[in-house]
Order: sequence, then structure tokens, then C-alpha cells
Amino acid sequence: MSQFSHRTTLSLAFAFVDCVLVVLSVFLSAWILTRSTGMVLLDSDDPTLKVMFLVVVVELSFYYLDLHELRHFRERIWMAVQLVKALLASAVVLSVAYFIFPDAALDRRVFGISMLLIFYVAFLWRFLFPWITDKALFKERILIIGSGNSALNIQKQIMDHGQDAYEIIGFVDERGERVGQRAGTGRDRGLQADLFHLQQKPD
Repeated sequence: MSQFSHRTTLSLAFAFVDCVLVVLSVFLSAWILTRSTGMVLLDSDDPTLKVMFLVVVVELSFYYLDLHELRHFRERIWMAVQLVKALLASAVVLSVAYFIFPDAALDRRVFGISMLLIFYVAFLWRFLFPWITDKALFKERILIIGSGNSALNIQKQIMDHGQDAYEIIGFVDERGERVGQRAGTGRDRGLQADLFHLQQKPD
């Protein structure tokens, strides 16, 4: 079990917000510099295409360094290091592209401040995202039928690859011999253990 439709939906929503934040970082950088210098630094031919080019490069670097993998977001130090690597890689790629195609380049000052802002907003967004997805509204609830090794393996796969998109509410013990016991860490069989026996009761 390695693919989850609910996880895919969350990932797409996350990537969309990520792109919006990168775009806002660029425009905020231009606004800050315009206020301080009195020059309009994003008023050029095709500014939208220039910004979108930067967004594509940054998001691809995030993707290849696993910064769209939601399950890693609780690892703060790892996340910060990967963000630095991604933005350095993006800066190198964009610098080379700007040298070859100068018409595609943003103003150097806008570019520099944008990369700093992208780091901060990207880190903050990834810091907050696990807290947001912890809310029950964003989780798909799962009841696992069975309580043996296969059930525990399913639980492990969900916890490892489900990217916090799922909440395991319990296990159903087919024989009803382990009511109230736990399967795995912090997973209570609880009342779900009676489901098989309720189904077998005569009308």
C-alpha cells in the first residue's frame, strides 16, 4: 500500500499553496524595493512570465529534494537544510539561465530578496502544515479489519506513507479475544472489536 488518493489531493493542494507563496514572495520583494528606492522594479516586458519561470525552477528543486513529501515536515532541521539546498540549486540554475537568456532575468535585487523570503515562507508553511492536517476535518478515518501481522503491516504502511492524511480509529479483532487491547503504538481496538459478533447475531 503505497498510493493514497486522499494523500494525492492533499499534496496537490499543498503544491498549489506553495506556488502562490513563492509568487507572493517575489511581488513582496519588488514592492519593498520599490518603496525604498522609488523605482518600479517589476515593470518590464512579460513580468508574469519571468515570475512563473522562477516559480517553476524553485518548485522543481523542492520536488527533487523531497520538500513536497508531507511525511517529512515534522523533521524541522532536515527541512531547513533541504530548503537551503533547494534554494541554492535554484539560484545556480536561474543564474545560468539569466546569463544565457538575459531577457528572462528579474532585477538582481528583487531576485536576491525573493530567495530569502521564499525560504522563510516555505519553512513557515511546512512548519504549520502538519498542525493544520492534524485537525480531524482534513483526515480520512480508517478502521482496519483484522489484528494480526497483516493488519499491523497495513498500519505501518499508512503511518509511513500516508503523509498525515489518515487517522486510524481502531482495529477489528475477528475472534473477539483481545477486546480493549492495543495493536501497535497507541491504537485501541476498543468497541470496534464487537462488530463481527454483532453481525453474527440472529435477527
